[in-house]
Amino acid sequence: MSGKELRIRRLFGEKKNLVISALDHVIAELGADLIKCFYTGDNFQEVVDNTPIPVFTIGAEKLDTDLAVLQKAYDSVTRKARGIIFGRNIFMAQNPKKLIDALNEVMNNGVKPEDAAKKYGLK
Repeated sequence: MSGKELRIRRLFGEKKNLVISALDHVIAELGADLIKCFYTGDNFQEVVDNTPIPVFTIGAEKLDTDLAVLQKAYDSVTRKARGIIFGRNIFMAQNPKKLIDALNEVMNNGVKPEDAAKKYGLK
């Protein structure tokens, strides 16, 4: 978990979805065309549903495995995120090309993370 996420959790605790939803809504009202925000877990769909513009999930902290990256992407899109904006989780991967191919399968073809990881030899 990144330092930013820890600060958000400490400041807002269980209310983080409400706070992030409110902030996203304000940002939309100020004229943003899209929002990139933290994936907040099982209740992330609340954030997306309460934001009037497309929401994209950021990668934030470096995840330990490629499977965890695939899972975060899968969880994001199944909870209505329009897409993902991942940096270090791709660039610092053992094999970025294979991870991108697997992410494409997960994001665009609905393939389960475990199946995509297996197909591309990721762990």
